[in-house]
Amino acid sequence: MSLLDTVDVPSRRIMAASGRAEVVLVVEDEPFIAMDIDEVLRAAGLTVELRSSRSDALKWLENRSPATAVLDLHLRDGDGLAIAAVLQSRGVPVIFCSGGDPSDLPKDFKTAAWVRKPFVYGELVTEVRRAIETCEFQQQIEQRA
Repeated sequence: MSLLDTVDVPSRRIMAASGRAEVVLVVEDEPFIAMDIDEVLRAAGLTVELRSSRSDALKWLENRSPATAVLDLHLRDGDGLAIAAVLQSRGVPVIFCSGGDPSDLPKDFKTAAWVRKPFVYGELVTEVRRAIETCEFQQQIEQRA
């Protein structure tokens, strides 16, 4: 049985109102975990932008914004909080995927979703989809106001 066979979610692309596939930024410095996350999200029909360091992710964010992000809290070149702060300022939902504890997060990030490593594949996909759909719903409400 392959990793893809264990993902119990419909294979559909998350599309923005504009019709383009939404990008999920994944920042993970452990290669095998990064490959797992990438494979699981792609199997679920999501478009993934994979970065392996805080500095690389921040550079990517200079000119782009994802629909949501899956961040490791503890990266080799610093914590993921600087990335989360940039995303939060843009209204992009953040999902921390870490072996640590949610109580490790500063108060400013207590509303971020948390998926504990080792993660259940379906749980990660569900959290990513929930984040994208919630953000899109909030944008629709703001446009109507």
